[in-house]
Amino acid sequence: MDLLAVQEATRWAKEYCLEGNGPIVMEMDSYRYMGHSMSDPDSAYRSRTDIQTVRNERDCVQKVKKLMLELGFIDEAGFKDMERAIKKEIDAELAIAEAQENTPMKELVTDILVGEQYPIRSCQGTVFFDEKKLSA
Repeated sequence: MDLLAVQEATRWAKEYCLEGNGPIVMEMDSYRYMGHSMSDPDSAYRSRTDIQTVRNERDCVQKVKKLMLELGFIDEAGFKDMERAIKKEIDAELAIAEAQENTPMKELVTDILVGEQYPIRSCQGTVFFDEKKLSA
């Protein structure tokens, strides 16, 4: 959960791919602060102290905020203004997204490289996606 590390890794991966080395998969390590759903009381498997520790030590937003404050790029009031503006933008975009029709299920397989040349690899071994089963 390091914004600057992700930026650098993404820059490197882009260059690697554009040089003709083929695709690359990047794994991002993040942390879910809440349960999976309303019926998932995550307090059963982690404490509030654990969650707060991760927030204090690994949270990418907090790390960048701390760095920007230390370097004098912005002050607390500037962050509050930025957070209000971001929340307003997110709320507007969310309203637009929620007003859209659901994407048809068959779109899940549109523009995906599959077949003998491009198998989908997973923990269960190599599988080949069958588009006919999805549209059935």
